[in-house]
Amino acid sequence: MLGRTPKLSALQRRRLLADYETGEYSTAQLMEISGLSRSAMYATLTRAREERA
Repeated sequence: MLGRTPKLSALQRRRLLADYETGEYSTAQLMEISGLSRSAMYATLTRAREERA
C-alpha cells in the first residue's frame, strides 16, 4: 500500500459507503461522523467500492 495508513478500518469504510448510498445522511453529516474532509471522504468511498468489487 502506498501513502498513509487509512484513517478508517475496512468495516468503517463499508459502513460509510452503505450510509452514503442509502442517502439517509448528507455529505456534511457523513464528514462529521467520520471525521474526514470532503476529499478524503470521497477517496474513502472510492476505496470501499473497489474493495467491494
